[in-house]
Amino acid sequence: QLDAGSARDLLVAARPFRSGAVLKPFLEAYRIVADAVAIFPPDTAVDQAELLEASIALGKQYEAQRKIQSVESVSTVLFDSAIKLAANRGILEASATRSEFAADITAIVSHLYALEALEAGLDAGITS
Repeated sequence: QLDAGSARDLLVAARPFRSGAVLKPFLEAYRIVADAVAIFPPDTAVDQAELLEASIALGKQYEAQRKIQSVESVSTVLFDSAIKLAANRGILEASATRSEFAADITAIVSHLYALEALEAGLDAGITS
């Protein structure tokens, strides 16, 4: 198992950073849907059309608040994919794990942002 320093050294050596540009719209869209589904009461099922509407509204709010970095993230196509993931994980049924799903997706997006920051530091010569 890698410690934090070893993991960072491995990332710097491998430089797998360019994937963030491709993944960011998808992951941010998934975060929006995860946050939207977490708003619904855990003891009720969530209708997919209702979740799509809530996701669009939340996505526009996040865009205005600059909580997302990619405007492409606010997309019904990407939201549909994220809703399918939530449905496959049972999150749309009455589920107490909705907030955990949102926390998991948020953590993944945070890791992506951290990788991008590391890449920017490397590119600028700030981090070695």
